[in-house]
Amino acid sequence: MSSIADLKKIYKFNGDDVEQYLKENKDLIKVLLGAKEYIDRIFGADTKVELAVMTDEVDHWKSLFVVIRDNADSKSTIKKLDELDDTYFSNCLDVMDDRLICVTEPEEA
Repeated sequence: MSSIADLKKIYKFNGDDVEQYLKENKDLIKVLLGAKEYIDRIFGADTKVELAVMTDEVDHWKSLFVVIRDNADSKSTIKKLDELDDTYFSNCLDVMDDRLICVTEPEEA
């Protein structure tokens, strides 16, 4: 059975709220486990990927962000993110339902 412990082996958790969010949204665990293969293939196996919960108290939303750290030029990064969306995440939209959002950011120094 897929678990949060499995995710911790392949993703960096940014904050304790990530684990709590996943406990409340268990169906996202399988999506995240499947995504890693595609992220590695498209962005490279050594790409750092983090999970972070973002909340907006004013607009009343909370989502789990998959943050892919990529130092390629912005055009290349957008192309890779589009490929990831087209080949994987577009097949998971019914599960994700704005609870899971994938973004790229430059790698931190």
